[in-house]
Parts: sequence; structure tokens; C-alpha cells
Amino acid sequence: MEERDSDGTTRFNRLKQTAQGPSWSHFKRLFTHLQWLDALGDTAVWVDGVAAPVGAAGSGDPGPAKAPSSHRP
Repeated sequence: MEERDSDGTTRFNRLKQTAQGPSWSHFKRLFTHLQWLDALGDTAVWVDGVAAPVGAAGSGDPGPAKAPSSHRP
């Protein structure tokens, strides 16, 4: 992931690429990007053994967001 593209960005930045407006050329570019992502392999293997974040109740789910105390309905 430390390799750089011709524009100087890292390959990690390519992971964050989002879809563009609907056009045939954008579709082909997105399809090429998805093929590149598939070639990275099974991402579940990367996080195997990594603990999930724990919420307040210890369930891994942070639960519903609370309104700030200064908020008055």
C-alpha cells in the first residue's frame, strides 16, 4: 500500500474512491476499480483476530445517539 501512483497518491487513497455521475466511461472506471479491490483478496482475513470496538453496554453497538444536554425541544 506504500507504493505511489503517477500522481503521487498512495494506493490507500484508491480504496476511498467513490462513484461518479452516471456515464458509460465512469461505469468502466468503477468496474476497473472494483476489479482492483477484488484482487486485494479477502478483507476478512486482514481483520481476523482484531477485536471489535465495544460500546457502553459492551455489546459492540454504541446504541442510539443522545441529544446534547444544552438542547431544549
